[in-house]
Amino acid sequence: MLIRIAAGLLLLAIAGMQFRCDREMSIVAWVDVSPSTRGATFHDAQSLQARLSQLLPGKKATIRYFADGEVSAATESDASRTHMPGSSGDMIILFTDGRFDVPPTLPPVYPVIDPALHDPADGRIMQITQVGSELAATVDAHSNARWIERTPDGTRIPIAAGRTTMRLTPAAPQINVVLNPADPWPENDSIAMLVMPQKASSAWFVDRVDQLPLDSAAYLSPPAIVLDAKLEISIQQQTLLTQYVRDLGGVLILHGSPVDYPAIVRAIAPLSAVPPVPDSDWMILLDASGSMAVGGEMSRWNRAITASIAAASNLNEAERVSLAIFSRTIDVVADRLSPADAITQLEKLRVRAPAGPTGLESALKSLAERSFARPTRLLLVSDADATIAAVDPLIQSLQQAKVSVHLLATTDVPPKSALQTLCDQTGGSLVSEVDPSAWAKALQKLLQTARGDDVQAASAITTAGVLSDLTLATTRHYRAFARSKADVIAAADGDPIVASWQAGLGKVVSVAATMDRSSLEQLTARLQHTPADPRFSVVTDTLHDQIIVDAIDKDHPLNQLSLTLQRGDTTMPFTQIAPGRYQAELTRDTAPSVAQIAIAGQPIKRVTIPSRYPREFDEIGNDYAAFDDLADRTGGEVIETGRTTPIHFKNPTEWRSSRGWFLIATVLTLATAIILIRAPYLADQIKIYMRRKVR
Repeated sequence: MLIRIAAGLLLLAIAGMQFRCDREMSIVAWVDVSPSTRGATFHDAQSLQARLSQLLPGKKATIRYFADGEVSAATESDASRTHMPGSSGDMIILFTDGRFDVPPTLPPVYPVIDPALHDPADGRIMQITQVGSELAATVDAHSNARWIERTPDGTRIPIAAGRTTMRLTPAAPQINVVLNPADPWPENDSIAMLVMPQKASSAWFVDRVDQLPLDSAAYLSPPAIVLDAKLEISIQQQTLLTQYVRDLGGVLILHGSPVDYPAIVRAIAPLSAVPPVPDSDWMILLDASGSMAVGGEMSRWNRAITASIAAASNLNEAERVSLAIFSRTIDVVADRLSPADAITQLEKLRVRAPAGPTGLESALKSLAERSFARPTRLLLVSDADATIAAVDPLIQSLQQAKVSVHLLATTDVPPKSALQTLCDQTGGSLVSEVDPSAWAKALQKLLQTARGDDVQAASAITTAGVLSDLTLATTRHYRAFARSKADVIAAADGDPIVASWQAGLGKVVSVAATMDRSSLEQLTARLQHTPADPRFSVVTDTLHDQIIVDAIDKDHPLNQLSLTLQRGDTTMPFTQIAPGRYQAELTRDTAPSVAQIAIAGQPIKRVTIPSRYPREFDEIGNDYAAFDDLADRTGGEVIETGRTTPIHFKNPTEWRSSRGWFLIATVLTLATAIILIRAPYLADQIKIYMRRKVR
């Protein structure tokens, strides 16, 4: 019988039967440490532990913190957007204001309402919109002791408690509306906005440096800026012109030789002075002899490097430049770098300590013996304090190597010297400049001379595209090459004269010619911003992060239009939501910006978009609707502030295998059976043993 029972137990073990039982619950207490929960009682460790003890007596909860994902510390974490990570626990006790992105799947969640976040004393600027020539600012003030400050003029306007909308007259192209600090959340106390001009202004024709303002918001006004390429405008002005095109959707027209384009502006010009595949390379050779160490911190060596950097910044990105220095011998630092990389290497050379004699002849001989892939223009900076014993063989070697020497002599060099002959015979040039502060300009002059005369013979101009019916009068043309994707709209004998392309929101036009003012005005009138299309009305709803476009022509809605919103480098399509109505979502940016609305790629309207603080600061305090939704979706419960009773929940259960228990029972049953079967024999053996022991 026992053997049969053991066999049955073994079969049950093999079958892998399971049983269900309770297990220990895994509880995670997630604590929101994002800035919007500033002032909450659950940020105090003792208060948090006391609340957990009330709700989970005898239970252990693992405390974890989150802001933009999980963070390791209990201190406030800077987060532009609050995001709660997923959790693998059995239940979540949640301490938060409810203003965060929720993971798609969660175990039962029990949001605990914090009393300090019920109706907190927060004032905020809700939005700013432009209404004609005025701005409308909507402010939600929590007390009467608030005022807003309008910058840049500093005007202070007192506001009453509650929600108020007030009209403001902008005092500048950009206005900042700031609420005085009186609550723990300064993040939502300011909004900035660019003011779109209401009256059509005329294009700027810039032929003096002082005509370009240094205030970025002032560039919202002109429909086009026409710039004389020869002007030596500052880095700041070049940057503002680039922003005018890319970020504000302006039209920049550069007229003159592409050789003269300022360095930063050159990068966005559709015409270049350099062919797509340059037919020659550059080399910068610097004198590193002991005489260049004179001058201390502003040594002649540092001045030479500064001048070389200025020259390299005037090279096109397609060109290649090598670097070398010399004293007793020559040291080739780098071969065929891009101008940007060459500038980086030149900066590193500042730490070199010039020393030794001026071994100019040996340096030039070494260069003549090198194998150059293409003709090379050599920009040489030296004090020229050296004697060239055999100038004719050296000239011949440089000519064979196709190296033209362009020398910036930092001392006076006689007109008929060997160095002058060497420069002339190799197709180069020589400039003497003893004033170190003028070396940069002198080296750039050498660079332009090395490029050669860019003036072309005047010939008839054929126009196309928007200029197809326009006759352009020019006095001279300049050598220019169209970049890839540039749209050539005027040419002479097949050479580009006028080209344009899109750059960010705006457009850049290159005019490789000299024109009179009348021709420039006609060209500008064709290329500048067109007036807004009256069929389209636009509403910018920053409260809901949307732009709405209504397209109506003579009371008939315009449907199935290919509308796009371009803002910076981002292009977003509009979605049609009703007959003639289109909607696009707005992302939030901490700086005000300009967006452009286009239909089939053609701009129809520009709109200004104010700066926006993160969405969680739209309203401070507990989001009760979010709490209810989260609890309902996950099967949890909202824990009100006055509740002190424990949370009631069933312990989780788990299935456990019974195989081990059945195997043990099988072994014990078999052991018992064996003992019982062998018991008579063992009893006889015990009796025999006892008899022998008695005898």
